Amino acid sequence: MLINASACWPNPTLFLEHKLLYAEKQDSAGYEEIKAEAGDLGADLFPTLRAGSQDPDITLLSYGGMLPVAEKAARLLEENEELTVEIIAPAMLAPLPRFALLKALLHRPRILVVEEAHHQFGFSAEVLAMLMENGYRGKVARLGTAPVPIASARSLESAQLPDENAIVAAVLDIL
Repeated sequence: MLINASACWPNPTLFLEHKLLYAEKQDSAGYEEIKAEAGDLGADLFPTLRAGSQDPDITLLSYGGMLPVAEKAARLLEENEELTVEIIAPAMLAPLPRFALLKALLHRPRILVVEEAHHQFGFSAEVLAMLMENGYRGKVARLGTAPVPIASARSLESAQLPDENAIVAAVLDIL
């Protein structure tokens, strides 16, 4: 993606990497690309990925550092709650791959957007507004941090960020 951002994308780019993912092995882990839609600027260079059930009970929409946490939560939901789970992970947040996300999400029964940022006025708010404006009829929720500064100390930061148990609890709330 960094090569695409610097060599192929003609627009100014802010490329963000999550520090906790530096040590993680990069593996496709069963993810597949969602077909880029014609109206989504840059979606062919920065794909949206999906993994899991084709007919899920719950779809988790997440990105960046929350993606491994969402994957752990998906395993817990499948093993302990016998739910089918789909994970969708956009690589680009702005411009939002609106048409690809709409195609992937519009007919899902339940969606939980998980982010480690403040979920007010951000990515999850935009995604859920986009869904509602396009006639989405399922249940939705979002999970993020409280609207306070995120602590620098690792122990305090971890207490603020959603973990897999918080994701599981949020999913169970919307079932």
